[in-house]
Amino acid sequence: MAAALLVGSTPAHASRFHGSLTQLSGGFGCVSDGGTDGCASGRALRGAASVAVAPGGRDVYVAANNSSSVSIFRRDPRRGVLRQRGCVSSGVVGCASGRGLAGAFGVASSPDGRSVYVAAFRGLAVFSRNPATGALSQLPGAEGCVSQDGAAGCTRGRGLASASSVTVAPDGKSVYVASVSSGAVASFARDSRGALRQLGGVDGCVSQGGSEGCLDGRALAGAFSVAVSPTGRHVYVAALNSNALAVFGRDPDSGALDQLTNDDACISQIGSEGCTLGRGLASPNGVSVSPDGRNVYVASSASGAVVALERDAGLGTVFQLPRALGCTSQGGTEGCATGRALGGAFAVTTSLDGANAYAVSSTGVISFVRNPRTGALTEFQGPQVCTTGGGTDRCASGRALQEASSVAITPDGRNAYVASYRSNAVAVFARNPQRARVRIGVRGVPRRCARTTFRARITIRSTLPIQRVRLHLNRRRLGTRAGTRRLTLRMRAGALRPGRHRLGVAARDVGGNIGRRTVSFRRCRT
Repeated sequence: MAAALLVGSTPAHASRFHGSLTQLSGGFGCVSDGGTDGCASGRALRGAASVAVAPGGRDVYVAANNSSSVSIFRRDPRRGVLRQRGCVSSGVVGCASGRGLAGAFGVASSPDGRSVYVAAFRGLAVFSRNPATGALSQLPGAEGCVSQDGAAGCTRGRGLASASSVTVAPDGKSVYVASVSSGAVASFARDSRGALRQLGGVDGCVSQGGSEGCLDGRALAGAFSVAVSPTGRHVYVAALNSNALAVFGRDPDSGALDQLTNDDACISQIGSEGCTLGRGLASPNGVSVSPDGRNVYVASSASGAVVALERDAGLGTVFQLPRALGCTSQGGTEGCATGRALGGAFAVTTSLDGANAYAVSSTGVISFVRNPRTGALTEFQGPQVCTTGGGTDRCASGRALQEASSVAITPDGRNAYVASYRSNAVAVFARNPQRARVRIGVRGVPRRCARTTFRARITIRSTLPIQRVRLHLNRRRLGTRAGTRRLTLRMRAGALRPGRHRLGVAARDVGGNIGRRTVSFRRCRT
């Protein structure tokens, strides 16, 4: 052998990764009901369950279950600090009065920024948003809310009992609501004012077993979270009690949903209800689709896992990535990659640049690097992987993160906001904007011709963990090393033919970024 790798390398680790989260200091780092946990004082945040950022990134909205409210915050675009501007509630003193907000749990803003919708215990509250100020005004009369029983002057709807999640299609023409007690996803047409009209007949909802006059569906028991693909052609519903993800095609004209057929209709923990068999799907609470439409991610509380699924953009079908790439779980259960702080994983989202995914759990927030080619997720190494109350599970120490239930990333990618149910708060994080680059240094290669054995010392620099390093000599592979940043290559010059030779190094990080370096040297003629 003309070359040999020497034993001894350092693990891939960086002090600050692209996409890692750092909680802001002091009162800037969170807003809580009454100012607990050293946070800035806010109101109507008891049982903070969901957070959404409006288009443009200037306003943030938080739905609070126990306050039966939606709170309005203005965001400082430079620092990410939140200042509460108001709230709408069905019972909190000091807030504007609203209807249909009892048990508020989910919140979403329309793509045009002119509407905000809140999923609540009995249905859905409908608000007009002022794009300049972020202020909310509930639509008048029956247009202001849709409820299962038509109470509080709301329009009567179906498939809305214990509504927990709401989303708006990318074209702004449709709104979808997932409801736990109804075991259903309800479909609404949205007009230019933001007012909603539930579609008629079976087009108005799809439910487990076809109850409430809905279309008969599968894997929808305890429907908890709903997401729409970037093209608006498909809809995905995480169903808590079915331990499954249900898959639907969407009519772009009417917004009606039709569940896919056979085992393409769903993927479940045990393959029940005719679904495809999956892993890490026990009690799925959250679902999101990547901005490029290539992947669907699911957060499952009972599995303590985040699941990675490959998506067919044309058909909408999903397939779990193989082996450990298919999920990351607390302690590496169910054949998943080993993760931290994932117990009670509740929600997941991806950054708009597609570089990262973020999950929240019963203890905090977890950051992942996303491979843009495969969609596989890798937890950061070191304390940057997660932030938890008191720094449990070897994470960075944070505040106002008990029973974190929702996470949202700003359009500019600078900040992340986490709603925490038990902390009655929204936590504020800065997102590291540093772009991932892989740089390679090679030392020890003779500048003049080589006669004897020498050692080439190779150093890899990257803001992300290194996945693998490949070495070539004259375009012939010498070997591959996994997860290393430093290695030494012993070159036996005497075994090489006289003349010029090329040593090549290629390193790839977990985000799919590749760095290359070629160094030339000469073997002396005897």
